[in-house]
Amino acid sequence: MNLNLMVNELTYGNRNVNEEDMLYLMELIEKVEDSELNEDNIRALHVLDEYLMIQKLKGNTLISDETIKKINIITRDYSTKAAKKRHEEYMEKLSKTYYITDYEKIGLTFQSSDKWDYVRLSDNSKGTPVKFEQAEGGLLIKMTKCNYPGYDYLTKSSKNWVYLDKRENATPWILNIDTLQHIYTEGGGEHNFNMYFKFFNQGGHQWLGIDRERNSFDVVPS
Repeated sequence: MNLNLMVNELTYGNRNVNEEDMLYLMELIEKVEDSELNEDNIRALHVLDEYLMIQKLKGNTLISDETIKKINIITRDYSTKAAKKRHEEYMEKLSKTYYITDYEKIGLTFQSSDKWDYVRLSDNSKGTPVKFEQAEGGLLIKMTKCNYPGYDYLTKSSKNWVYLDKRENATPWILNIDTLQHIYTEGGGEHNFNMYFKFFNQGGHQWLGIDRERNSFDVVPS
């Protein structure tokens, strides 16, 4: 059901909206399935909510307070359901493993150097799967394999390389696993620049570091 279209036709028309219009729309809204609680329909309900408030302020007596209250309750209930649904879908995605790949579909892996695992681009493969974990300030990225047990979270070093460390030292990264393009950490210091994933060529490998330049990545289910 396209509530967005229905609400637009009702609220942006030239005619006066009356009680019968609202009761008919409310009847349709109550038939909306949970599967139809998408962003467009939720946005339409909020538009309707705001429209009714404006009508009330304008002194429109064609719509009863009781009907307006019912629409308010429905809007809140549906918004709560939609938020719960989004959270459940998000948590389900976090429970899975992924590859983080560049534009050539080559992924991240790790290699030991000076008794630490540093992150680099793999050799013509999707690399090592990772998992995402919620944390304050972003998401933690955990390699599913490592050379040193317990040291498996992507962490920025003082020299802006990315290496694997314990969870308590891990860097929170900001990204969207649905539409991943840029992975970055919020900046600090005087200028507060965001610092993005970037590869640096050294010793015949592309090592992962962070830089102010944006680079695109993909998340591929493993």
